[in-house]
Amino acid sequence: MPWTAYNHRTSPLTPQAISVSSSILHCPSAGCAPGHGWIKETSLIMPRQTYHAKPGQVPATWRHIDADGKVLGRLATEVATMLMGKHKPEYTPNVLCGDCVVITNASKVVLTGKKADQKTLRKWSGYPGGLKVRTYADLQENDPSRMVTEAVIRMLPRGRLGRRIQRNLRVFAGAEHTHQAQQPVAAS
Repeated sequence: MPWTAYNHRTSPLTPQAISVSSSILHCPSAGCAPGHGWIKETSLIMPRQTYHAKPGQVPATWRHIDADGKVLGRLATEVATMLMGKHKPEYTPNVLCGDCVVITNASKVVLTGKKADQKTLRKWSGYPGGLKVRTYADLQENDPSRMVTEAVIRMLPRGRLGRRIQRNLRVFAGAEHTHQAQQPVAAS
């Protein structure tokens, strides 16, 4: 049975806390009280191994979110957490283990304060004079799904995995969506 180091200076171990089946090795220093030292792994000590999911090991579920009346930033953080899989105990940072998310009613998202007029979405082609600037009020009127998509994408990791996670997001301006066959579960 593997041994687990136990620090007696930070966490004193009382004999009552040890199950009868575990054997105790006393600390070799003379100043230690009985009950301190190293102990065998028991049911009281958590395992030292961390679970790492392999690609394809965590199944993705489809989730549906109605964005009607929700604040844009708060909605985006909730969706980004589901897309990355941070709400699951099997979360592994370098593996795709998140859910697929369908957002409806993107046109009814709420922007607080003066963000509709002051906040802008910038897109630069890379050439001089190629900067296109649109306010969020213009986006909300003409392309609300782009506004929600950009807010969520900017909360995802950059790189190959982030681009793969982006493909699991579907945003619709209206109340209808085209993913009825996947039977999305309403997210709480």
